[in-house]
Amino acid sequence: MTQITKEKLKEWLVAALIRALKTWAQAGVAYIGTSAVGILGFDWVGFFSITGMAFVLSILTSIAGLPEVSNGETLPSIMTTVEASHAKEE
Repeated sequence: MTQITKEKLKEWLVAALIRALKTWAQAGVAYIGTSAVGILGFDWVGFFSITGMAFVLSILTSIAGLPEVSNGETLPSIMTTVEASHAKEE
């Protein structure tokens, strides 16, 4: 794998994780906002269930493309580039 494709893949991974963490936090704030209870009575299982699903959905959505990555590249296009460069090396 060439240095350029490694960098592009790393750039995509970092951007996808940052976006997913932001989505996780936003879903958490929304969930907390709908629960008018104290910390001891809070439904932590529900919180992590909802925010975890938001995180996963964000990662899956990012596969279609991230505007934060150069030209909004999709993961499949990056992986195709990686595979093509790997084939050239062999």
